[in-house]
Amino acid sequence: MRDPACAAFSALDPFFDIVRQGLAGLVDGDHYFDTIAPDAVFEFRYRFPGWPTKLVGREALMALYAGYGEGMALHGADALVVNISQTPGVVILEYEVQGNAVEATWRVNNQKPKFALYFNRIWQRECQSIHLEE
Repeated sequence: MRDPACAAFSALDPFFDIVRQGLAGLVDGDHYFDTIAPDAVFEFRYRFPGWPTKLVGREALMALYAGYGEGMALHGADALVVNISQTPGVVILEYEVQGNAVEATWRVNNQKPKFALYFNRIWQRECQSIHLEE
C-alpha cells in the first residue's frame, strides 16, 4: 500500500522508478525518499530560475519537489545505464525522462514529449544515499 505522504509526489513516479531501478540491491527502502538519508546533500548541476544549486536533508528535497506536478507532467523514464564507480560507495546513473510543461490552466500542452537526459552521481552509506549530484 502506498504511503499517503509519498502519494503527494506521484507526478514524479517515472523519475522515482528509474532511480530505484538503477539502485536496486544497493539501497534500502520502499519509496525513493526512503532510500535517502535524512542528512543527505543534494547538488544540482542544472541552473533553473528559482531552483537551488544545493540542498541539505531529505525533508528539504521533499519540500522542493512538493507541487512538482503543477508545472510538469512526466510520462516516462528509460535508457537507464548504471555505472558502478571504482570509488567504493559511488554509483553513477544515466537515464532519460520524458514529460511536458503543464499550462497555467492545468491542461497538458498538446506537444510531443520533451526528452531530457539526466545523470546522478550517488554516494552511499549504510544502504542509503548520502550525497547526490544531479
